[in-house]
Amino acid sequence: MTKLNGTLSGAYELNTLTELENLFSGDIVNFNIIHDTIWIPTSIGVVSLPSDFSFKRKTPPVFITKINVDDSVYRREDVIQLSYSHNYIKINFDVLSYKNNADLVYQYRLNGLDTTWKETKFTQIEFSRLPPGKYNLELMVKDKNNHFLESIDSILIKVSTPWFNAWWFYILCVALFMVIFYLFILIRFKTLAKRAEEKYHFEIQIAESEMRALRAQANPHFIFNALNSIRYFILKNEMNQAEFYLQRFAHLMRGVLENSKKELIGLDKEMEYLQTYIDLERVRLRNIFSYNISIPQNGMVDKIFIPTMLLQPFVENAIWHGLTTLKERKGKIDIHVECLEFHTLITISDNGIGRKKSAELKAGKTQLKQSFGISIVKERIYLFNRQYHKKISIQIIDLIGDDNEPIGTRVELKIK
Repeated sequence: MTKLNGTLSGAYELNTLTELENLFSGDIVNFNIIHDTIWIPTSIGVVSLPSDFSFKRKTPPVFITKINVDDSVYRREDVIQLSYSHNYIKINFDVLSYKNNADLVYQYRLNGLDTTWKETKFTQIEFSRLPPGKYNLELMVKDKNNHFLESIDSILIKVSTPWFNAWWFYILCVALFMVIFYLFILIRFKTLAKRAEEKYHFEIQIAESEMRALRAQANPHFIFNALNSIRYFILKNEMNQAEFYLQRFAHLMRGVLENSKKELIGLDKEMEYLQTYIDLERVRLRNIFSYNISIPQNGMVDKIFIPTMLLQPFVENAIWHGLTTLKERKGKIDIHVECLEFHTLITISDNGIGRKKSAELKAGKTQLKQSFGISIVKERIYLFNRQYHKKISIQIIDLIGDDNEPIGTRVELKIK
């Protein structure tokens, strides 16, 4: 029910009477004015008012009654300070009204997170996992006729910033990253410098090893004996032998000098120069031994590369320390190359007196020469494996007969 009153200024004032102002029901049938009293019959009763009533609606106060954070209860304060890891919030509130609260609708908004008002019929609202920041929670009430009431309650909520999101933590991370980056660059620089130094020394080792190998292959003793053999053939007027020997010797020396410039040589070329060396030694020693070289004819040896003159020291040892002292049988050397699925096997076998008996007969300078030649081979193989990440392995086997006596030596080289 609404009453229209005029004012001195010429404006009009509306006074509305609803159930909130003790009107029993909004279902009004009629009203009568008797003397100075207004009688208003409704469906559930009669209400009497003075004829000059001027009623302004009283706003029922809304207020927060309880604050829960996780499992803890907080007292009502102007500011609620929360940790970033404990910010599951439940807020209970209530309204003092003249009538039944079931007809009221509640609205709230959390400034800082959302600017829109949200409605609820319940007197509890929840917020979970609020991000760090400041928030202002506002509460408001409206009646069933959608009239907003003036009473508003609010509370300020602050969620602290975690340490890993703080400005000082970012500065610390940047500083730590710069230190780590500096240390990485420093360690990397030292590593590269160390690798360069190791590479330099490694290259020096290779050069020295190749020089020692060259001296071992073209050693003065061998050259002196070869020239003496040529001189002997000339003095004996054996010109064919002298010419054959000189040609083979020149071919061998040229190969040695040419190959000294190369790190690797094909296995087929290695076998060719090895055969030349054996021919020279065989002629010079008056054919006291025979030899046989067996190479696959499938072209695989052309694709296998090894350090130059790697096999010559083993053949030299077999001749000088295994065959030259044989008396009971004629010496023989067998060289066999076998290309298997995962590696190539090279075997050098002789039927000499064996390493043990040779060590008993030879001593001093000769024995030192033998050890020197084998040590050079082992060093070159070590450098080869390290440089090319390949694997060449050596195994020297003493051959024993049925009577438990030595009948020779076999050298096995495996190239993976």
